Amino acid sequence: MKIAIAQLNPTIGDIINNAQQIITAAQQAANQKVRLLLTPELSLCGYPPRDLLLYPRFIDSMQQQLEAIAQQIPPDIAILVGTVIENPHAHSQGQKPLHNSIALLEAGEIKQIFHKRLLPTYDVFDEDRYFQPGTQSNSFNFSLTNKEEYRIGVTVCEDLWNDETFWGKRNYEINPIAELAESGVDIIVNLSASPYSVGKQQLREKILSHAATRYQTPILYANQVGANDDLIFDGDSVVCNSKGEIVSRAKSFDSDLVVVDVDRLRSPHTPLCKGGSRGDQSLTKGSNDEEIFSALVLGVRDYARKCGFTRALLGLSGGIDSSLVAAIASEALGSDNVLGVLMPSPYSSDHSITDAVALVNNLGIKSHKIPIQEAMQAYDTMLEPLFTGTEFGVAEENIQSRIRGNILMAIANKFGYLLLSTGNKSEMAVGYCTLYGDMNGGLAVIADVPKTKVFDLCRWLNREKEIIPVNVINKPPSAELKPGQKDQDSLPPYEILDDIVERIVCQHQSEVEVIESGFEPEVVKKVMKLLARAEFKRRQAPPGLKITDRAFGTGWRMPIASKWLT
Repeated sequence: MKIAIAQLNPTIGDIINNAQQIITAAQQAANQKVRLLLTPELSLCGYPPRDLLLYPRFIDSMQQQLEAIAQQIPPDIAILVGTVIENPHAHSQGQKPLHNSIALLEAGEIKQIFHKRLLPTYDVFDEDRYFQPGTQSNSFNFSLTNKEEYRIGVTVCEDLWNDETFWGKRNYEINPIAELAESGVDIIVNLSASPYSVGKQQLREKILSHAATRYQTPILYANQVGANDDLIFDGDSVVCNSKGEIVSRAKSFDSDLVVVDVDRLRSPHTPLCKGGSRGDQSLTKGSNDEEIFSALVLGVRDYARKCGFTRALLGLSGGIDSSLVAAIASEALGSDNVLGVLMPSPYSSDHSITDAVALVNNLGIKSHKIPIQEAMQAYDTMLEPLFTGTEFGVAEENIQSRIRGNILMAIANKFGYLLLSTGNKSEMAVGYCTLYGDMNGGLAVIADVPKTKVFDLCRWLNREKEIIPVNVINKPPSAELKPGQKDQDSLPPYEILDDIVERIVCQHQSEVEVIESGFEPEVVKKVMKLLARAEFKRRQAPPGLKITDRAFGTGWRMPIASKWLT
């Protein structure tokens, strides 16, 4: 009488090991007398596989492993596996070549195949590029006990997100959940690979609760966990009874196996909580800093592991951004596997070194000091014939950053470190960063974290003891590109800048709309100009971990040569 959710962390393309994860989960579930096991969307290949789907061998390998899983799972359990199935009508009817599908495996066989019906093509999603949507409602009869048969409705991720009574409109013509409920299914399952963003779990649970209540039908939601490139998947799989109450929830940011008794979905039982009752998690309204930190730690850990790195490297300036990245890396990989490199210049303040050393001691990470004055003098000598008669400016200031970037890349290449970039979202937005300098790296850890949120996270880290040196938090932000330089010499105060960037980037407001909301016209015009001019830098940046609904990554598709709306 039990159904289970296997909250899995697949590696994209590692089909054999992903299949083994599924088999192991099936064995563990069978030991707990589970009859039906749910796995996430595309659990066999990992989500999102992107252009790996263009390779026939990739598709063939999934089919082979799907058959192998069916043969190897225990005989008394059935499982739903996320996979890719070829579309037999692709050539004759001009359809897309593949389906995003769910396979029902039982008794050594592939019993049924169900196709995803709603294909998202917004933000980071591009499923219409590869997949043909299914046209039929997905359900099957299944005996969960020896006495009673249930009708199970199957949906895949986006299939859940089109309830016109929840949103006030439909984004697609059909509502798969409504069709299943009207057909009289007893239970609906939703197999997802839904990326994390701040506040999204609260929204998911509200949608699930609304649908379960509207149709008086329990819904089991199985989500992928782990990080793949810039996307972080938080897991947080949930089971919702027919009253819209959460009766079980999987771990956040970790693999898990959740087992639920079917009777608990129908009989009166004490729920964990009402649907969507976790509280406001939005980035701008007192969000949960622990959740964001956990997401970033998972993002670094999985990016390193899945790319074959065990150690990470970063430049330590004594500033707040590099301090936060060092703390995240230390938690993700272990302090012994993190190297911080101090590279003082003649313009570096005394506290930039002492604060960096204090951070190293607090975290217990390794460190090395490489002064760059001689390298700066060498550049001055080489460029003097060409630069003579000109004023010292941005070009000379950026040489420091590029020297440091070269040093870090050399160390990373020599010893096999993953170089972590330390720029935040505020800097990435307005281009307050140096190409081939501080933008160097294999992963931009906090590229979707605004500067004001960087401060919040550091204060949260220090809630019990000092991890980030207090002086790092209290001193005015500075890139120390010249004597006495401060960030606010070039930028508006970060509280103002972050608000403007949020309005333009995330809320899609025009220059006029931002000005009308109360900001000084000249400040808004400057920020808008910087945003547009920095696009070529963002295009060359390392992948950045996504924690908001609008990040400068996979889902950001702005032209470089363009005129922004005013």
